Parts: sequence; C-alpha cells; structure tokens
Amino acid sequence: MCDISWSTFWSAASAIAPAAAAIIAVWAVFRWKKQDELKAKMAFKLSISDYKYLLLQSPGRLASEELRKEYKDNEIKRNNLLSGGNNVWIMTEDLLHANKTVVLYWTCILENHRLYLDGKLNAEGLIVFCDRILTLKFIF
Repeated sequence: MCDISWSTFWSAASAIAPAAAAIIAVWAVFRWKKQDELKAKMAFKLSISDYKYLLLQSPGRLASEELRKEYKDNEIKRNNLLSGGNNVWIMTEDLLHANKTVVLYWTCILENHRLYLDGKLNAEGLIVFCDRILTLKFIF
C-alpha cells in the first residue's frame, strides 16, 4: 500500500505549478513574437500589392510632360504607397534581410521608381519586381 499523504502530494503539485506556468508563459511570449513578425511581413507584402495595383492603373510609360501632368494625382499616390512600403520595410526590423531575393527586388523598385516617374522606364519593369516579391513564400 502506498504510504503517501495527501498533504505531500498537494505540496509537490503546488511547487510544480509555478514552473509549469512559467514554461507556458515563455512559450506564449515566443509565439506572440512570431505572430508580430508574420504581421510585419504581411504588411510589407500588402504594401507591395497596393503599389502594383496603382501601377496597373497608370500609363505604361509616362513619356510626355502632358501624361505626367494628367497622372499627377497618381504620382502622389504612388509616392505615398512607396513611402508606406519603405516604412513597413523598416518596421520588419531586418526580418527580410536574410532573404536576398526580396532585398534585391525591393532595392530594384526603390531605384527604378523615379525613372518611371521621369518617363525613362516602363511600368512593366516595376510590376515584374512587385510580382516577384508577391510570389515569394516568406510569410509562412
């Protein structure tokens, strides 16, 4: 017959409970951090998607001054979307820097945006860079 008293059992259980709670709390903090990382990556991808959408609504090339004046409102929106994308990029806090492909295409978008606005580049190039980022699996 087992000669263990209930008071010993409950003392042991009450001693183990805080350790178990601490382990669960640590696990929850790591999951929370992972969720925040996923949200930042998703926000970056959404900003690229918004930028691409506006490019698709714009002329293929802003070759003339008249076209640039006609689409001035879109230029402001494109600049704001690119700025928003850059802000989200900064918010990712280097989470995406390990993915050289994302870094390459994001850099290409940043470097070629002004060329498109000046009429020296077709929107198609920027759209391709956006598509490459959007098709990469870096969120999940």
